[in-house]
Amino acid sequence: MLPEVGLLAIIMALILALFQGGWLLTSSRGGSSLNLPYLAVGHWLFLAMGFVALMLSFLFNDFSVNYIAENSNRYLPWYYRLAATWGGHDGSMLLWIFMLGTWGMAFLTFAKSVPLIWRCRTVAILALVNVCMLFFMLFTSNPFQRSLPLFPSNGMDLNPLLQDPGLVIHPPILYAGYVGSGVAFAMAIALLLYPDKGLPWARWLRPWVTSAWCFLTLGILLGSWWAYHVLGWGGYWFWDPVENVSLLPWLAATALLHCLIVCDKRQTFYSFGLFLALVTFLLSLLGTFLVRSGMLVSVHAFANDPKRGAVLLALLGVVSGIALLIYSIRGIHWQSHSPFAFLSRETALLANNILLLLGSLVLLVGILYPMIMMIIGHGEVTVGPAYYNQVFLPLLAPFLLFMLLAPSLSWKNAQLIWKSASLYFLIAAGLTFFISRHNNSDVLTIMGVLLSLWLLFCVLHLLVKTHTRQLPMLISHMGIAVVIFSVAFNSMSSIEKDVALKPGENVVVGQYHFTFEKLVPVDASNYRGMKAQIKVTENKGAKIWRLEPQVQRFIANGMLKSEPSINDNLWQDFYVTLGENLGNDAWSMRIYIKPMMNGLWLGGLLVALGGLLALFRRREPELQRSTS
Repeated sequence: MLPEVGLLAIIMALILALFQGGWLLTSSRGGSSLNLPYLAVGHWLFLAMGFVALMLSFLFNDFSVNYIAENSNRYLPWYYRLAATWGGHDGSMLLWIFMLGTWGMAFLTFAKSVPLIWRCRTVAILALVNVCMLFFMLFTSNPFQRSLPLFPSNGMDLNPLLQDPGLVIHPPILYAGYVGSGVAFAMAIALLLYPDKGLPWARWLRPWVTSAWCFLTLGILLGSWWAYHVLGWGGYWFWDPVENVSLLPWLAATALLHCLIVCDKRQTFYSFGLFLALVTFLLSLLGTFLVRSGMLVSVHAFANDPKRGAVLLALLGVVSGIALLIYSIRGIHWQSHSPFAFLSRETALLANNILLLLGSLVLLVGILYPMIMMIIGHGEVTVGPAYYNQVFLPLLAPFLLFMLLAPSLSWKNAQLIWKSASLYFLIAAGLTFFISRHNNSDVLTIMGVLLSLWLLFCVLHLLVKTHTRQLPMLISHMGIAVVIFSVAFNSMSSIEKDVALKPGENVVVGQYHFTFEKLVPVDASNYRGMKAQIKVTENKGAKIWRLEPQVQRFIANGMLKSEPSINDNLWQDFYVTLGENLGNDAWSMRIYIKPMMNGLWLGGLLVALGGLLALFRRREPELQRSTS
């Protein structure tokens, strides 16, 4: 019964979304905005009802529903059964649609500074996007489709890589960031259709773009943490295509945030800001297509029927084509000209926005090039880390330079901290020389350490010297510096070693002894396995850590999974993966010593914290905004 209730609720949500689209047409002829909020509330409530119905069907093991039979199992703990709702293509589409409805409802309810007519127009455009996605889901990816009267008594199980706490929190947060950019997209379309330069629309949008950006930042950070703790290759980032897909809208959203600051403070860059609002959401839609097309090879991708990918591509083409056509016709109404000096904050922000878009373009080429080569018959082509390291990473140098300059520049003209910046550069260069002498390093990693240290010192200087209203921005910039330094230092100093050990044997890696003590069987509700107990001691024998990597065989499908064990030390991680039984009681293992990993997670949290502080800080009154 629950699947039928859920399906009916989704159909009703589609009908109410169509009515919202109809309201948008009547509003252009002077129609009342009084009815739209009721339609939007009903749309969201029915989406929530459908989503909850699917979650409960998972919880109650209704294997007559095809999607549940393919992605769940009686042996799964209840929290994984609930999280399996978004563990596959169909359910994750419903989560995407529900998130878009939730953002629209939140904007309608909480954006009190925005006049009702503009809130209604924005929400109605979001509803039209949901119409496209609901049609796609109902006709190609229905999560409520049953197999009656015959259906399995147990499911095929959830992908073992997804049976991790990361599945519970990572996808909803990441999707909130993906879909949250739809608010800026919808308002940009509304502003293009009904242009009015007197509106403080950049100020209206800043908290909503910041909110979505914070969610996306946390989502990417959680995805990296998940990959590091689950996949067993000791990496947090490997230029994985799906990870790159999530980075595309983040780069565009970062550019949009900076552009909105200029629009709000200096009443310029209006047309560029609207363009970035469109591009950010369109890149999110592109990511939705790519991870579901079956064309990306990744552990994160939903490898599904390419026919679904073709339908999604058509929808993406329609939405993108309409949005960009509207912009090409109406964007001229938003062109603005406000003079500013070459060496000014506007210039620095504009330069960094261009670099962010160039970075997005580099990633996009790396993602699409193998697909294009395959489509035109040139076979399978791989774009690996070498491409990104050679093309994307060099953009970081000017990006960090302008990030350093922008906070120390005034609007319209320059007031630099040249003396302090020069001193900090010399200090950073000295530290970089000391670090690189004792580690294997190349030019890119040395540049990464140098520029990140320079940025960090300058940001700390500005934190002491500047007004507190710059605090959120400076904390985010500090986080970027910490992330880049951690990645560069980690790539310089990591140690990796493959070994074969028997119980009682040990191996020396770096300055540490790893002793394989014994194997212990593991018996969980959904898998059986073996756990190696490993003691880690310093050469002097003063400190002891224990690691327990596992090999797990899942009951439902017999799949094997290696679960790494990690000791999160303050300065470095000890990371061990248990591999195959090589015979004669010997087991293969891979041992890593990875420095500054906690710096990577801390830096990412600082980036998001800066955004959160920007959301909750006290805003300047509208009539007292500085344009000096």
